[in-house]
Amino acid sequence: MMQILKAAGCSIFSDNTRTADTDNPKGYYESEKAKRLISDSSWIAETRGHVLKVISLLLYYLPSSENYRIIFMTRNMTEILVSQKEMLHRRGEVTTVTDDAMKLHYEKHLQKMREWLTSQRNMSVMYCDYNRLVVEPRETLEKVVAFLGNNMNFDDMLKVVDPALYRQRYQT
Repeated sequence: MMQILKAAGCSIFSDNTRTADTDNPKGYYESEKAKRLISDSSWIAETRGHVLKVISLLLYYLPSSENYRIIFMTRNMTEILVSQKEMLHRRGEVTTVTDDAMKLHYEKHLQKMREWLTSQRNMSVMYCDYNRLVVEPRETLEKVVAFLGNNMNFDDMLKVVDPALYRQRYQT
């Protein structure tokens, strides 16, 4: 999504510290500051007018003094778990947490997050399904443009969607 928004003409708030790798060959578009939101959110005003990538767990720490439009990416849970395992394996890291335990943890977190986001007056949220985005990019990206309300380069957004990057597929 960050690549799509950049192609659309949005300004990305990123420090380019985390570079492209096997897990994300097109790059991460992150800022190390976002990882420290729990202890320091004083810099958030710098992100006005920019797109900032924040993991869901850290959304709680965004200052309520600002207004946010959040594109909340969702994905098939089995695919998330497989992807995480692959990434850990490549890094030589091992987890002792079972898939069932991790799935339950993620699902509880996502439910709690959805409930919390609903109650936030300073946050507008669009849920975007990654799986649908890859399969039906035009429909999904039309919703993104409508949500953000910006004059975006739609054709360039469509060109960014790369089904070859959809590597961990799960058929229901």
